Amino acid sequence: MKKIIIFASQPLEKRNYYRFGLDIFSKENWHVIYCNLAFSTFKYDTKKKEIKKKFKNIKIFNISNIRQLSKILAKIEGFYYADFSAYSLLKIYANIKLAKKNIRLEFRINNHPEPKKNFISESIYDFKNFFKENNKLHKINRMFVNNFNKLFIRFVYKKSILFYAGQKFSYSKNHLKKISIHTMDYDVFLRSSSNRKKPNIITFLDQYLENHPDFKTHIKRTVVTKKNYFFSLNKFFDKLEKNLKLKTTIAIHPRAPFNNSRFHTKKKVFYGSYKALTNSKLAIVHDSVAVNFVSILKKPVIFIYTDEMIKNFPKLVLRIKLFAKEFGTTAINIDKNINININQFLKINEKKYNQFFKNYISDNKNNNLLFWKKVINELNKFSKKK
Repeated sequence: MKKIIIFASQPLEKRNYYRFGLDIFSKENWHVIYCNLAFSTFKYDTKKKEIKKKFKNIKIFNISNIRQLSKILAKIEGFYYADFSAYSLLKIYANIKLAKKNIRLEFRINNHPEPKKNFISESIYDFKNFFKENNKLHKINRMFVNNFNKLFIRFVYKKSILFYAGQKFSYSKNHLKKISIHTMDYDVFLRSSSNRKKPNIITFLDQYLENHPDFKTHIKRTVVTKKNYFFSLNKFFDKLEKNLKLKTTIAIHPRAPFNNSRFHTKKKVFYGSYKALTNSKLAIVHDSVAVNFVSILKKPVIFIYTDEMIKNFPKLVLRIKLFAKEFGTTAINIDKNINININQFLKINEKKYNQFFKNYISDNKNNNLLFWKKVINELNKFSKKK
């Protein structure tokens, strides 16, 4: 069995081509089907061109309805299938359709600090916020779809081969096999050269908070307004630049437009968070998953939030504070604490950084195989034992 079908919720851009290991599968002579299950709702910048070149043994589909999906899956048999797509009815259909004659792969590799959940307080919070939403029908629909998906994942989907990253991860016993692996973004480190310049910039890891498509699609909520958010950021950047005598580079979020419509006066890099951080004296973040690079490269970091974020999305602020705690530092409100002692943030707690790596990136530093190469090796072993 050297066949796999991958479900995602993004077009197959260059970044996703390597992220999902299609280059490695092609070299290893695997047959791959890539299905984008959110084609009808996902809008992307024209500069982020989809992969249209025909690669050996790789088929690419953009799917907007069950009829299309049914036609593609009708003759699928003897495949592994990996589902990275967002919660949807298409997701449920795909998993049920493939369950009988294929093997499910489950990836729990984006584990990060999360505040402890209190059912009563969260229910009250969600109830209050429900009446603040402009589109209540959309909210009800998303709640139904999300909970329906969770129900199927927990009680209906067949047993999987589980790949998990980091030791701070809990899982059930209901798996065909459990395999420890590192996160996908650790591949960037493994592929990169060891040559590093002297740190000469400040890097902000953008999260596109003012207009992220997930906020539009899933929570229908304004997290920050562009005018206030950029005013707060630029004021903070100016203060840091004056103190450190360095310029700020913006690592643009991959879902944001790749043009000059944002951060007009700053240098910007696209698909370049890791490279920018290698040359950084200081990183500025909210709760981006790219904080993994901060841990890997052991870079000083400041976790930030604003007054608007406290008002509009307090759960996000709690996560930011928790991230900071994991790194042995303190998150700051840049609308209040503009006059900070920058020197205290230029030191790192190496013990905390190492623990973050073990908890969330990999519990085995000697695992130097690329992510999908490791997956293929393990699946080859599994096939031989069958």
